[in-house]
Amino acid sequence: MKKLTWIVLILALLFALAVPALAEPAEVKTLRIIGTSDLHGKFVPWDYALNSESMYGSTVRFADGTEEDLHIEAENPFMTEAIEEALDGISHGHGGPFGCVIVRDGEIIGRGHNMVLADRDSTAHGEITAIRDAEKELDSYDLSGCELYTTGEPCPMCLFAILWANIDQVYYGCTIEDNADIGFRDEIFDELAGGRTELEDFLTCIDRDACLELFETYRNMEHSVY
Repeated sequence: MKKLTWIVLILALLFALAVPALAEPAEVKTLRIIGTSDLHGKFVPWDYALNSESMYGSTVRFADGTEEDLHIEAENPFMTEAIEEALDGISHGHGGPFGCVIVRDGEIIGRGHNMVLADRDSTAHGEITAIRDAEKELDSYDLSGCELYTTGEPCPMCLFAILWANIDQVYYGCTIEDNADIGFRDEIFDELAGGRTELEDFLTCIDRDACLELFETYRNMEHSVY
């Protein structure tokens, strides 16, 4: 009797071990590493997928340690694209919340976001990286017939680069004053450059509320100020 009992128990144990092996294989889960520190101890966020699929997007980590997938919709679809560029940049620690797209005949021909921290390049503003991308795409230094959409009013350096590139019109979200509110020095350099009253028809503010939401997201994140 005891021998039979032991046989039953062993068979039950073997069955229990075999059932998981017969089940459907578990779904591969994606591991998201929020970030690391750079050589100066600053937080540098990025996304990494265990299954090697690209996770680049708009996942941001806030100062309280929480993270969130963000999408900010503007009324103008090209400004939405510029915001997505900015979100991609700040979610990877590339630089400030400045994204930009360049449009010709209703199609985006260039895009970029602030890469100052990533490239260690003080000139790598969103507008500059987008201009470089568009000129490479067209194989030309002349961007006549193009419109530029940017999440923040261009600083003097970017503004003059835009003029040098012969871009027809600029649409921006947040103002120079808004840029200053999140720690950027545009106002100081704008005064040195003599202001921009002569360019009022060239510069048009649109979708400021959506871009202010972007700026607020940046303000609440862990980020390096430069």
